[in-house]
Amino acid sequence: MVKLFIYNSFMKYFLFILVAAVFTSCSFEQVDIGSIKSVNVNSVSKESIDLEVNLPVKNPNKWGFTLSSVDLSLQLGGVEMGKVKQKGNTHIKANSDEVYPVRFQIKFKDSFEGIPKLITGIMLGKKMDISAKGEITVRKFLFTKKFEINEKNPVNIFKK
Repeated sequence: MVKLFIYNSFMKYFLFILVAAVFTSCSFEQVDIGSIKSVNVNSVSKESIDLEVNLPVKNPNKWGFTLSSVDLSLQLGGVEMGKVKQKGNTHIKANSDEVYPVRFQIKFKDSFEGIPKLITGIMLGKKMDISAKGEITVRKFLFTKKFEINEKNPVNIFKK
């Protein structure tokens, strides 16, 4: 009887401490992703291009996480370019402000109806909108979080 009382008391305190720890440790500060530092082209084929993008990430949180999946649709100047997929995982360290290499593969869309518009924009050095829409998945231990991405930014392809 005494053992059961001690066990129940212990479990109550243990659960209280566990719940308190979970709720106090869940404060999440915004992770800042900077502008791309460099892009290395690893390989090019008629179906796809493999890139390594050096991306600055500032993680002010007490824990790191893994960028486990990137699944985006890429458009340049309103022309569907293809699908962007991450190759491999990228671990982002806790309390870090570093540049991380992230490997991607862009699978080109089969039909390029808007190629003339795209080539004209590039040749004239016009500012074109690049947009990415899809989701990014990060994980830590057993926990997974998906973030919806819908970004559109103007870029100069070739500056004169």
